[in-house]
Amino acid sequence: MIVWQLNDCWPVISWAAVDGDGRRKPLWYALRRSYADRLLTIQPTGAGLALVAVNDSTSPWHATLAVNRQDFHGTFTPADLRPSTLRRAPARRGRLTQD
Repeated sequence: MIVWQLNDCWPVISWAAVDGDGRRKPLWYALRRSYADRLLTIQPTGAGLALVAVNDSTSPWHATLAVNRQDFHGTFTPADLRPSTLRRAPARRGRLTQD
């Protein structure tokens, strides 16, 4: 991700992450989340969906993942619980089953 403009030099409406007075704008908070040490995301793959966990921290990430799906009618599928330990690695993928 490339940050085009971090801050403004004077009060103006722009794409900057910090305004001219040093106040953080919503983009700043989105950037902070996207650069977090740990991230869970669901990505489309050729076989369906994959849960991708990224751990850039120096310590292992121990977690139990509870994955719930909801259709457009509001009906939930049962939770899929998966105990997992993620050591420091670029990314780890786990396939989500679609019943």
